[in-house]
Amino acid sequence: MQKISVIVPFYNAKRHVENCIKSLKNQTYKNLQIILVDDRSEDNTYRLLQEKTAGDERFIVVKSHPPHGVCCARNTGIELAEGDYVTFFDCDDILSPYHCENLYNAIQSENADIAICHYKKVGKRASYDKMRFKTPSTIKYDVHDKLSALKHLLTQTWFEFSVWNKLYSARIFKEHGVRFLEGCRYNEDTLFNYNCFKIAEKTVFSWFPTYFYVKSAGSLVRTTYKEYRLDAYKSLHTIVKDVHENMPEILHYCHVVRGLMTCEALLAIKFSKFKNPPVIRKLIEIVSKDVKHFKYCKELPAIRRKLIPPLVPKLAKVLLCMRKKDKKGQELVVPQHMLDDNGL
Repeated sequence: MQKISVIVPFYNAKRHVENCIKSLKNQTYKNLQIILVDDRSEDNTYRLLQEKTAGDERFIVVKSHPPHGVCCARNTGIELAEGDYVTFFDCDDILSPYHCENLYNAIQSENADIAICHYKKVGKRASYDKMRFKTPSTIKYDVHDKLSALKHLLTQTWFEFSVWNKLYSARIFKEHGVRFLEGCRYNEDTLFNYNCFKIAEKTVFSWFPTYFYVKSAGSLVRTTYKEYRLDAYKSLHTIVKDVHENMPEILHYCHVVRGLMTCEALLAIKFSKFKNPPVIRKLIEIVSKDVKHFKYCKELPAIRRKLIPPLVPKLAKVLLCMRKKDKKGQELVVPQHMLDDNGL
């Protein structure tokens, strides 16, 4: 039985410690190395983690290396990982007892480099003790080669960018040095998964859901659009540049993912109080370039390929017309990482 390293970052998450530890201790797959990384919490999360895991040699409780953030915490875990495979878990979610077993069986069944499992969303009040977990019986697997997996990842038609429902061969990190982009505060999973999937020769998807994503109280529509969300373009522009240089066969797909995320950003800005005219104009410029690629991506539903994309730039210009205009006295700029490689 090969070892799986499970990496779990924590930041001021003492209220999630009990659910998280129960999810991990009750795994049917026992050969685990569980790395709990406290990201310099300001509450007593670190002490609680030590107390709840005392006596179980599978657990390692550490503090993340500086600077700060979930990327640093996950990279700290990768450096400590000794397993043949690596998976990630968000401490505010819930795992079925069969989660690690499900992913391991999937990756072994096809000798794949990455396994993904189906997941379900549950209410924000969900707890481990109240869950009713199904026992696996016959499980359906779908297998994808590198090109197919990348297309589905970038269009998010089958796979999402989240790292928490995936199991990765450790060679991706040991031999190829893939890490999270430190300093990226939003959508940090995008570039990470792109770099993993372009290495993986085979990816397998398990239809049996063993990961339970706990919905937060927030939503896309908020009173403010935080400037840090523009960090997504650190990942997006890097992907676009790499594809142009190394993988032209998926050119349209990388523009689609940037287009989809820009549409989401413009929607959030429309329902927020965000006012930065240069940024808004730049987002409309980006999406105007990217939507031209949608029609070539047959993995997307027809309505998303043919009808919605042409309308998005026009609607954004109309709906955000007042916030596109500079006002006297404003000193607003576009972050440099939104300008890099945008002409591609």
